[in-house]
Amino acid sequence: MVVSRRFTGDDREQPNVGETPSASKQSHKHDWSLNATLFIGLTLLSGASTTPVALVPSVAVSLTDSEWDFSPYYSIELLEVFDETGTKKQWVPFRIRKNRERNNTRQDYSSSSVFASHLTAIVTLVTAAGKFINGVLVDIVGARRILLLYSGGISLSLWMLGRCNTTHGVIAFSALIEFFVSAVWPATIVMLGSHSANGSGQFEIGLYVTSLACRCGSLVAIPITSLLLKWTHLTWRSVARMGSISAVLATFTFHFLSDSPGKKNDPANPLRTEPSDANANVGGHSSPYHPTYYRSTPTRWEDQTRRFTIFCRSLHSTVSPSVRVVLSSKLFWICALSHTGATVCKSADRILGTYFRDTSSGVVSQSQAGMMTTFLNAGMLAGLVFGGKAFAAASDAEGERRLRDRREKSCEEHDHLRPKNMVAFLYCLSICMCYMLSFLAMPVVRRMLHLPSLVLILQVLATIALGCGIAVQYYHIPALLGATFGKNRGLYTAFTDGVGCLASSIVWRLIGGAVEEGDPQGSGWVYGWAGIALVLIVASSIMVMIIERYLHHESSDLSLHAPLDANASWLDDEMSTLTLDENFNKNHLVALSSSAMDFVTTQSPARGHRKQISQQEARDNVENLLGIDDDGSLLLPLHNENQRPIEDLFGQRTDRPFRDSSVFDDPMNSFEL
Repeated sequence: MVVSRRFTGDDREQPNVGETPSASKQSHKHDWSLNATLFIGLTLLSGASTTPVALVPSVAVSLTDSEWDFSPYYSIELLEVFDETGTKKQWVPFRIRKNRERNNTRQDYSSSSVFASHLTAIVTLVTAAGKFINGVLVDIVGARRILLLYSGGISLSLWMLGRCNTTHGVIAFSALIEFFVSAVWPATIVMLGSHSANGSGQFEIGLYVTSLACRCGSLVAIPITSLLLKWTHLTWRSVARMGSISAVLATFTFHFLSDSPGKKNDPANPLRTEPSDANANVGGHSSPYHPTYYRSTPTRWEDQTRRFTIFCRSLHSTVSPSVRVVLSSKLFWICALSHTGATVCKSADRILGTYFRDTSSGVVSQSQAGMMTTFLNAGMLAGLVFGGKAFAAASDAEGERRLRDRREKSCEEHDHLRPKNMVAFLYCLSICMCYMLSFLAMPVVRRMLHLPSLVLILQVLATIALGCGIAVQYYHIPALLGATFGKNRGLYTAFTDGVGCLASSIVWRLIGGAVEEGDPQGSGWVYGWAGIALVLIVASSIMVMIIERYLHHESSDLSLHAPLDANASWLDDEMSTLTLDENFNKNHLVALSSSAMDFVTTQSPARGHRKQISQQEARDNVENLLGIDDDGSLLLPLHNENQRPIEDLFGQRTDRPFRDSSVFDDPMNSFEL
């Protein structure tokens, strides 16, 4: 439903002025119970959905030896042979590479690497379709119902995955699991937004807690899965069935949630039946004194057709306005396309196991390859714990600075871009780590180092740093920008992830071809990670520009602008109508690298704290001293919040010698005005 007003910032109401302390305490307790329940449920569900990711290397080696249909570089031929007696003819199928020259020179071609890239491309494409479909269903059906139904679907899909005997079946059920998982994060955003409508800052706290839950579940599930395969006699099919138990426990946990305070099931945008359709009767007549009757009894087909027509019209009248608002927003398309970079890096967990196995020169075995994905999840968890807090602190400091500048009518040039520079630094870190993984995949580099263990350690460190660099961009920034869409934030979040996954699927298809063409154990992974870095460069440049506009909008005067569209997001209006001031136009688009260097050199936490103290001391000196009168007395302001009484100033003991001012003192030399 389109809300006919203009959103300003986060579309949440302020707490009531007359709210009692007991009511505030009860609301705070309710918020923490909601966050704790979501944390437990999402941790269990994330662990269950991550189980197929850790099983990819084992599944690839187990099934791809007999199936090469997914590789376009191989074809099946039949060889005519005779039995031992030489009388009975037999036809034996065998695989032959289309490019015979490469077939003669490279015999160690790894089919499992091609399978992993192919699986990642298909699963990401299905995830994109799930985002578009489930984003609408979350608003219509309700977040709680979606979490209950889809967690049960994940459990059933994992159970069926353990019974697959073909690669096509594994790909199909893995894609089905990701289809169900695609609705979890939009449902969580909608539920947090509905519960934090009357609480200041509770949405950010819930977002921080739930994002940690997603990474904690993955971080625990991957090593457990790999250790079960290594230390026990369980096969990958048995481990997949064990993962379904975790999804069942998550379903039980979600029963204790509610869509809104006091209501178990409260969809944000439920279906509305049109009055004309609700009162219309096909072939019937009605009167105020007699019930509705028909000229002829409708058949079962006619009744179902009428019900289906009414449902379609109600669905169109309910969903169409919200979808139109999101899809017509320029902000949505720019943010969704720029979200591709973080989505590609996050979805790389499915190919990291095969990457480490192909480039480790035998150090990483098949059972250990699935555990290598743990380092990416550990890096993302560290990025959420430390980077998320730093980003929130920078945003809070930015808000305080804007309020101070509005009171003082002063603003330092480019000082309001502190959070933007932090995001640029994280993006540059991710880009450098992608190139580092590409560099370490070169056969020449691996031969020069002479130590496969050293190469493995460097790859692990680069993977952890890559996870740290994309955590804030993947979880926090889209949710922050989605708050400007108000009631449509869930639909915006789902569609943003959907466009990002759709573009990522195309990227992974190209990367899979590059890996296959260059040979996985040769220079194939060099091309793959270099392509990911290139995509990340383009996406990060666009995302930094959006954050730049977002921050500058808060410090601009809205009354100077032309009338804006009341149904659109205020940030979308900002992207189309904002004219930057004269000082800001000197450097219209600050380069990504320069923004990152500004964060490292001038805006680190220690430097920022010292700069804030020096600015506060200088501000107090200017405000507390107006000059010296003709008789030598100090001229102090009549009223100042930061000024203490004059008796306290002169009565306070100090170790420094105190000298009375004289009329012969030059105020320009004695004081900094």
